Amino acid sequence: MTGPNHRERTAEICLEIASDTITNVHNSHFSSLHQELERYSSVTYLTGAMVPIACIMLKGGPRSDLFERAVELFRKAMKVFRDISSGFAMARTMLRRLAKIVCTVEQSIDGRDKNANGKQAPDSIDLFHTDMEVTYGPEPGQLNSNLFDLLYEEVAI
Repeated sequence: MTGPNHRERTAEICLEIASDTITNVHNSHFSSLHQELERYSSVTYLTGAMVPIACIMLKGGPRSDLFERAVELFRKAMKVFRDISSGFAMARTMLRRLAKIVCTVEQSIDGRDKNANGKQAPDSIDLFHTDMEVTYGPEPGQLNSNLFDLLYEEVAI
């Protein structure tokens, strides 16, 4: 998914896997049976699911239904990530490491919403409730392959 060429069927399969992962983590995290010991695995699984979702959203393509499903999953994953990050340093660190990808995806979503509603997208996003100023990369739908040049050492904790 992170390469320049991928097939639509590959995107569909990756989206299904990410959907199952994110839905299960989301449902588990917000259930009455939730335990704090699940935070590490939740962050690990969400991180692994968010990269293919970002690829699908940023590479675009003729099928907007894939984009819309990816947006829904991205928002669900970020909801869990932000909830966990308030009390778990690893989640905050991972969000900082994924900041460029997250900002570019949010810009893509805002650009899509702007085109649909005729409104202006915000100049910056208050990402993770910090005073960090965020600058954006490519236009919505364009691939910036440098965003996905994450080494294993950068992602692993």
